[in-house]
Formats: sequence, structure tokens, C-alpha cells
Amino acid sequence: MSKWDDRVGSHAVNGSFAATLGMLENLTAEQVAQSPEDIDRLLRVVSHVRDRVTRTPADFITLTLLNTIQQHLDYLQSALSQFANVSNASYLDNANNNADALLDTAQLLPSLPADPAADAVAADADRVRRLVSTVVTSADAEVSRLREATDDIQRTSQESSESFAAQATAAKEQVADLKSEVKELTERLQEALAAQQSQFEEGEGARAEAAVANAKGTLDRLEDLKADAEKVVGAIGVAGVAKGYSDTAEKERTVANAWRYATVGVAALAALVLGWSLFTVTGDTSWQMLVTRLILSISLAGLAAYCGSQSEQHRKVERDARARHLQLAALNAYLANLPEDNVVELKAQLAPGYFTPATGAANGDGNGNGNGNGNGNGNDGAGVFLPDQWVELVKLLATKGAPK
Repeated sequence: MSKWDDRVGSHAVNGSFAATLGMLENLTAEQVAQSPEDIDRLLRVVSHVRDRVTRTPADFITLTLLNTIQQHLDYLQSALSQFANVSNASYLDNANNNADALLDTAQLLPSLPADPAADAVAADADRVRRLVSTVVTSADAEVSRLREATDDIQRTSQESSESFAAQATAAKEQVADLKSEVKELTERLQEALAAQQSQFEEGEGARAEAAVANAKGTLDRLEDLKADAEKVVGAIGVAGVAKGYSDTAEKERTVANAWRYATVGVAALAALVLGWSLFTVTGDTSWQMLVTRLILSISLAGLAAYCGSQSEQHRKVERDARARHLQLAALNAYLANLPEDNVVELKAQLAPGYFTPATGAANGDGNGNGNGNGNGNGNDGAGVFLPDQWVELVKLLATKGAPK
């Protein structure tokens, strides 16, 4: 080794290059996030100047030039040290100014022929940047589409709720009109009964008795009509709520499938990038480039995990809505064989759960907070029968018609 090689190899500038690159690589993620472009440029400039010094024949490098490069590196390290201590991005501007001076000094070194390996690394880095840009653009488009689908589901749910509310209001008005007519007919019949009673007292007992029997029969028929009307209104309400849960389940299934497809796509892309990173490694590939590829693959895997989590949350909401739909569809069949008093009591206990949103399932925790019978916490939303309710229902069915 010549004395010129010894002069360059033993110069303090080599330690300054290593120290500067070490400071840049040891910055925290929060500090890098303040100005990633400035830090990236500093890394590339320092690496470039170090490569120029390393690749230039030692007998072409003057001691004055080495000392000047050493001085600029010291200034750059001072600015980086201040930035690392106070996290003020203005110190990065000072560091880049020193990087400019470092580049100007490096221009004094003799020109070198193009290095095919360096060109390959630059082309490889450009392909990685384009791949990252494509992935980010695709992910943004998918997120926008999923947000539109979510907005459509919310809008459809609101429209269904408004439609059901309008139907319920119309049914209430019909029941009110029916009650008014029943009341009017009852008053007229009472008047007729009073008249018939008067006629009976006057000697027309047989005809008055027949009129009273007819009036009572009419009242009984009116009561039956009233009960039938209330049953029809109840059936309409149950069918409307069941249809709303069915529509919600279908919409949530669509969104869950979309998130699932996004999960598969992003996971496949992460595997592709990982395979490309591991099986295209050559002797000319730098460790920085390999780390960049692996970080990109891990980031895509994290995105795939997030998409899978979103799909699972929507799938939980779908299962909850589907269970409520099936329970409401079978409710009237279960209640058909129960005594009227028990039917009214059981409906009063179950109704609050079916008209309370299952917020727990919608938030993705799978543990609803609704009360199926007015107390207790259900695991599948508010509309699920609790065990003691099933036991009570079996007892009622087994004892119906038994002598009291």
C-alpha cells in the first residue's frame, strides 16, 4: 500500500462519514416524520461523497480537499446533533446547507466512469418507489370505495327506518280510527240496550231479551275485530323489523366481502414484494435496499391485517342482524300456542331488545349490551333469547290447556 493510500485511509474523514451516517440512521420515527425529504437527501449526499472519496485513486486526492470535507462533515454533524436534541426542523436546513458545501467540495474530485452496479441500484430504487406509489394509490381508491359503500348502507338503513316509522304511524292511526268507531258503536248499542230495557220493562220482555242478546253478540264481534286488528298491526310491525334486519345483514355482508377481497389482494401483494425482495438479492444489492424492500412488505402485511379486522367487524354485525331476522320471523309461530296473557307478557319482555341497536356487535367486540328480557347482557345483541326465557317458553307450551 502506497503512502497516498495510507494518507486517505488513516484520515479522520473516514470516521466522520461513519459518524454522520450513524446519526442519520439512529433518528427516531417521529423525528424522521417531521421532514423525511431532508433526511433522505442528507443520507444520499453523505453516502455519495463517501463513495466518491473511496472510489477515487488516493494519489489524486489532496490533503487540503480531505480537510475541507472533514470540516463540512463536522458542521453537518453539529446541525444534526441540535436537531436530535430539540427536534426543530430548522436545523435540518442548516444541515442541508452544509450538504451543499460538501457536494461543491466533492466536485473537485476527478470524474469517475459510470458504475453499472450503482446504475442497477438506482433503477431498483426507482422500481420500488413506483411500486409504493401504485400500492398507495390502489389502497386510497379501495378505501374511498369502501367509504362510499358504508355511506350507502347508512343511507339505506335510515330510509328503511323512516319507512317503518311511517308504516307504524299509519297503523296507529288506523287503530285509533277503529277504536273511535268501536266507541261510537258501543255508545249507540248502550243506548239501544237502554231503550230495549225500557221496552222490556213495559211488557215487551221477549223482544227486548232478543235485542239484548243481539247487542251482546255484536259487542263480542266488535271485540274480536279489535283483537284481530291489533294482531294484524303487530304482525306488520314484526315483519317490518325483520325485513330491516335482513336488509342490514345483506349490506353488511357486501361490505365484509369487500374488505375480505381487499385483505386477500393486499396480502398477495405483500407476499409478492417479500418474494421479490428475497429471491432477487444479488451481490450488488446493498443492505439498505434489502431493508427498504422488507419494510415495504411488512407495511403491506399490516395493511392486510387491518383490512381483515374490518371484514371481521362487519361480519359480526351481519351475523347479529341475521340472527335477529330469523328470531323475529319465527316469533309468531312460537307465540301461536301460548295463552293470550302469556303472549302479551312475553312480547312486553322481548320488545325492548329488538328495538335497541346492537352497539356492541357494531363496534367489533362481539358482545352486545342489549337486554333480551329487560335485564342481563346478551352475547349476540339485544334480540337473542336468554336460557331462562327458553325454559319459561317450554313450560308454558307444556302446561297450556292443563287444568288450573
